[in-house]
Amino acid sequence: MSGLLLDSHVLIWYVDGDPRLSAVDAMMIRKTEHIYVSAATVWELTVKMTLGKLPPRSVRDLAVEANCKLLSISPEHGQAIASLPRHHGDPFDHLLLAQAKVEGLTFVTHDGILSRYGVPVLLV
Repeated sequence: MSGLLLDSHVLIWYVDGDPRLSAVDAMMIRKTEHIYVSAATVWELTVKMTLGKLPPRSVRDLAVEANCKLLSISPEHGQAIASLPRHHGDPFDHLLLAQAKVEGLTFVTHDGILSRYGVPVLLV
């Protein structure tokens, strides 16, 4: 598998046309054939919405609007977390990086520390 796995904030910026995602980066995402959103991202954003940190909306609809495929969480993804260093403590990021590693995807994020994990990362 090849393509992009979008971090939660990148998904929101992409769908909303947020200027924090440059026009060049948005175009690059749009031109990529295989774009994925993790089931972990659905969970993370739903938790943030439930806590009032984000406005309520359907994360599934966000993924559809962004022309993304949903990437389920597999046992291999969970096991791959053990092979990652611990540069920071966000369990969602660790799972997303493990998914990108196992599936051969490039992880698209704004979080610079995530480029230190030995997984292909596109910083936007």
